[in-house]
Amino acid sequence: MGKIKNAVESVKKFVAEKGKFPFILAAILVFLFIGAVVASIIQCASKPKKITPFETTEPYISTKDLVPPNSEFGSIDYYFSRIPSDKWSEKEVDRWFTEPTQKEIDELGNANDAIISEITGAAP
Repeated sequence: MGKIKNAVESVKKFVAEKGKFPFILAAILVFLFIGAVVASIIQCASKPKKITPFETTEPYISTKDLVPPNSEFGSIDYYFSRIPSDKWSEKEVDRWFTEPTQKEIDELGNANDAIISEITGAAP
């Protein structure tokens, strides 16, 4: 009994010196700990439900034919699939190839020089 009286006296002395704030803080921490233990017990006790993203899957069935896009190129040279050739015909060259101007060539050279400079950095 003497140990209990000494403990009670030391608690009273501590409260008189420090106030009730440390005990309130300790009580809050104890209740949070007890709540965490109870929540973890509940989580462990319940079996996890098997979650499936889709209940049933249905295969896609197209109801319409593939329609080419509406554009100036779509009506003439649009192919659903094509076999690429190794070389352009003269007609394709005339239609699709444009000669680059000197300004475009210079801009491309400057862009390449900047990339090379970035890669090599301060290397000699």
